[in-house]
Amino acid sequence: MMKNVDISRDSFDPANGFSRVIWQQGRVQLDADLNEQASIMLRTLRTMMIDLTGRYGGPFAACGFRVLLTEEDLVEEVVAQDRDEVVVMLRQLERTDLIISKGRYYVDGILCENDRFLHYSQHAGAEHRGRGIEAAGCYLVYLDVWEREVTALDDEAMSEVALGGADTAARMRVVWQVRTATLRERARGFMNMNPPWPELLAGWQNRHRGALRVRAREVDSQSAAGMGEARATYRGPENQLYRIEIHQGGKSGERPRPSFKFSRDNGVVAFRVESLAEDCLTVTLREWARDETMGIAVGQIVELVDEERLLHGGAGALPKVVWVDPASRQIKVDTALRKHASREGEALILRRWDQQPGEPRKGGLELVDGAAQIVEDEWLALEDGIEVMFERSPTHVYRSGDYWLVAARVATGDVIWPQHGGEPAALPPQGVEHHYAPLALVEVGSEGDGVKMILPLTRCFGRHAVDNVPDEVFVFSEHG
Repeated sequence: MMKNVDISRDSFDPANGFSRVIWQQGRVQLDADLNEQASIMLRTLRTMMIDLTGRYGGPFAACGFRVLLTEEDLVEEVVAQDRDEVVVMLRQLERTDLIISKGRYYVDGILCENDRFLHYSQHAGAEHRGRGIEAAGCYLVYLDVWEREVTALDDEAMSEVALGGADTAARMRVVWQVRTATLRERARGFMNMNPPWPELLAGWQNRHRGALRVRAREVDSQSAAGMGEARATYRGPENQLYRIEIHQGGKSGERPRPSFKFSRDNGVVAFRVESLAEDCLTVTLREWARDETMGIAVGQIVELVDEERLLHGGAGALPKVVWVDPASRQIKVDTALRKHASREGEALILRRWDQQPGEPRKGGLELVDGAAQIVEDEWLALEDGIEVMFERSPTHVYRSGDYWLVAARVATGDVIWPQHGGEPAALPPQGVEHHYAPLALVEVGSEGDGVKMILPLTRCFGRHAVDNVPDEVFVFSEHG
């Protein structure tokens, strides 16, 4: 995601075919170079895992994310101490619940690790949290995997106390979530599910999630020549890394209308929340900004982010700041900030966004509840000469959280953006990419019966792999 990460730009592009970054003596070294080297190696390793083991699978001796419902689901490689623990869990298992085994699993080459046997009901989203699967029907249990950034705001241990708590490097974390999808009818196997796997994937992550063009506003050629100006006119006082992020997803023309938000510094202006008043209008921050540029002021737009929203997505409120008191580190907003019930120890973050309303008839932004409305095939003015255009297409389905990064540079008065035929190219979102793998088909009876296994779908590689996995799962592995 790379949000709230203070980088100069993201220079990695797999289409370049670069195999490594080579340091040169006497040259300026940039964060982008180091980050590109890490991205090159990570892509190489993950691609190799896919080529060797398929789109998903785990090692035979430590294959995680198996769905367990009875003692018959236990496999021989479960070691003695784990077997005793799991047998107890299974005997005490509620009829609406299931157990996810510990171990390792690779999804599109991404290593997912589960360090303990867990109850699905304690891990699931709001629909099944604390209750499990109650409604009768047939379900696909699957694994959703993606990456998110972690900074000192999320994990204070990343600050270096020897340097006065200074912020250092950020990290990317693999996040996984076991989810369920309701099927229209009872499935006999993976290949005859209704809806089929490709349809489910398209619903979770449409291939066409919007395309964006970005430019610095062009100046009329005659006036530019008379004033000695270049055509590109980024007028910001500093180099910036703009983040354009989808807020409300959906199709253009539908209700609610899809919208976006932007930050001129990749969402870096964010603060850990110390407390939120009962009316959810006044926020007390853990610390205050070091200067006005990195602070929060009256009239700006903020968003409250918690772990639940990061896991399950969705668009939160974007209220306007109406009062600020640096001495008490408090701000007040005009609309209540609703937060989920975050678990103890999880950070609550307040992030600033920089969109402001303009005159829509002149390309300015139309804000509804703090979010800029997406208008396709029209140039929309962000600020300081930066303009964006969302390309029109009937197949585009915008998804909350998807984003584009745009580097703006004072030296050229322009943005760094690929060109096609002399015009800004229309690019799909840079992320967030989700990766999916089926885990099991289960069923809940209409007579109050508990969850029953239809077919396990986890795939093991290594010793005896072929004997323990249905052939149809290998078909999916080949076609994704």
